[in-house]
Amino acid sequence: MFGPFHTKNNGSISFAAGASILSLSLAAMYSLNQTAQTSNIISAAKRDIQAEGLASSALSTLATYKALLAPRHVGGGDYQPSLYPTNYYDVSWNLSHNTAIGKGPIDSMEGNSVAIRGLDVDTDSPIDNVALLAGQKSVANMSNTVRKVRMLKPNYASGSTKLLVESIDVEITSESIVAGKIKTVKVGARVPIPPPQAFNPVLEFSPAGENAWVRNPTSLSGKYDIRVLGSGVVYYAKLMIGNSGPFILGGFDEKNGKISHGATNILARDVEIGRWTYDFESGTPGVVDYNIEDPKVTCKAVTVVTPGAPAADVKVVASLVNPAQEIATTGGTTTVIVKPAAAAATASASPTEKPFEDVSQICEDKCKYVYPDIVGEEGPTYLDKVNAIRQDQVVAKTFTDYSWGYMRFLRDETGAKDVKICENIQKPYNTAKTVFGKDPDQIWMLLDKGWSDLTYYYYRAPECNRKFLMDRTSCGCFQEDTQITLGDGKTTRAIDQLTESDSVWNPILKKAQSIKRMTRGPEALPMLSIQTASGNVTVTGGHPFPMADGSIVQAHVLKVGDKVLVNGEWETISAVEIKQSEKQPVVWNLELIGDDNQDTHFILANGIVTGDLKIQEDIGVKN
Repeated sequence: MFGPFHTKNNGSISFAAGASILSLSLAAMYSLNQTAQTSNIISAAKRDIQAEGLASSALSTLATYKALLAPRHVGGGDYQPSLYPTNYYDVSWNLSHNTAIGKGPIDSMEGNSVAIRGLDVDTDSPIDNVALLAGQKSVANMSNTVRKVRMLKPNYASGSTKLLVESIDVEITSESIVAGKIKTVKVGARVPIPPPQAFNPVLEFSPAGENAWVRNPTSLSGKYDIRVLGSGVVYYAKLMIGNSGPFILGGFDEKNGKISHGATNILARDVEIGRWTYDFESGTPGVVDYNIEDPKVTCKAVTVVTPGAPAADVKVVASLVNPAQEIATTGGTTTVIVKPAAAAATASASPTEKPFEDVSQICEDKCKYVYPDIVGEEGPTYLDKVNAIRQDQVVAKTFTDYSWGYMRFLRDETGAKDVKICENIQKPYNTAKTVFGKDPDQIWMLLDKGWSDLTYYYYRAPECNRKFLMDRTSCGCFQEDTQITLGDGKTTRAIDQLTESDSVWNPILKKAQSIKRMTRGPEALPMLSIQTASGNVTVTGGHPFPMADGSIVQAHVLKVGDKVLVNGEWETISAVEIKQSEKQPVVWNLELIGDDNQDTHFILANGIVTGDLKIQEDIGVKN
């Protein structure tokens, strides 16, 4: 059927109309597709520009941050930064703004974070998009924004023990609008930090205890306090008074681990670093110090006499040391010449011996003496009390000096008999921490892995200044790898690994006994190797051995054919060899907690029964 407009040519007209409509549709679809592709290209370009803008902005912010930390000229010869750590030695590194310099790009500050005004790209603006694509605008001149720079952590120089900051790690936070949404981007960076300067030391003098300070005095008489003031970031001050010193003032407080003064930032001015008392009337009294130059060569301490300062002009020199442990070549040292009134005292190279009970009571605020619960009773219960104090220090990680009865033997071995000798377990703690890979929480960890680092100091009244004596050492008898049978009667351990807290097996009484003291030191004479069919032990010539007839003889008396007790059986000595060496060997010995009965003083060394240090000393005196 045909419609109202149907003619014979209607078929051709209909076809032409359909083709036209189809062409228009395809053209429209192509136009839409091209428009979408163009839009995608523009969007991709926008994202690229935004990414480039964020990266450029982060670098720009980082450069601004570095500039704020760098010193700038503020007048005269003074250079100061806009931003500085309030306390250089605090790991939080909270920042402060230098009010002498305008805030500039600083928007706000909080703790160790600073918000810095900068420039950003707003790619949602069609005008800006066209300008960027046409090259008429750059990222740097788009829109203004604020970015936060947060200090993550300071990085310390190797070996500086959280002292010198080489660089800081920071995080830069940027926000940008992408496709109508806020996008946050964080960029990390490392900022090098130059060593801060300590400068302008000042010396002030006051009659002792009066705090009436003056500078550049012309003449002083009597005891005066001398204090050093410093500016900038100071680690410690070195003070020389005539020929005495250097005296170290400031530094870290050993009790709390914090810096002991307030010169902790670049704007610190005339802050007291520390003080020292000096007697200008008599000069610096001469003192006697003790020095063990090499424990492997000698067990005795030699006296070192420091003469008093002359009764003449006294040069007082103060220098400031920065965290890099450097003294500024300009402005780091100051000198004051003062005139004392009288000569200095002298000191004897042979100090007078003082009773142990008397020196134990001096300088108690610096080194507390541990008394036994029962006077004169210094057996296992007393050692438990000492170990309880050591355990408390390990748990608290606070290591103060202490003294106890063992110091009697130590002062006899060193000859330091006019001073108070004290122990400190800080070094054993550090050694055990390294070995175990964690903070030790039990004293046995120190005894097991770090006890050879036990440190001894000494104090002399009335000054009560702490002075180093030695690390754990004394004189001995056994070769250091000699195996000693422990208190269980089975296990053995090398003698150089034993401590006063161990117990060892007494083969005569067949029971465990505690160790009273350990000794260690060089042996100048040749060692002797005593050999039997099933064992051998290398000892010094004076070492004691029990014989089958009940006597006790020294090793140098033994000969082939004699019998010694080996693992409960009497065995014939097959050889006695002299052990020569170019280097003096380090030998060890121990004394058991016992009484005057010799049976309480025997041990098993490499399975052979020998006497302990007490028997050796008794025989030596008798011979």
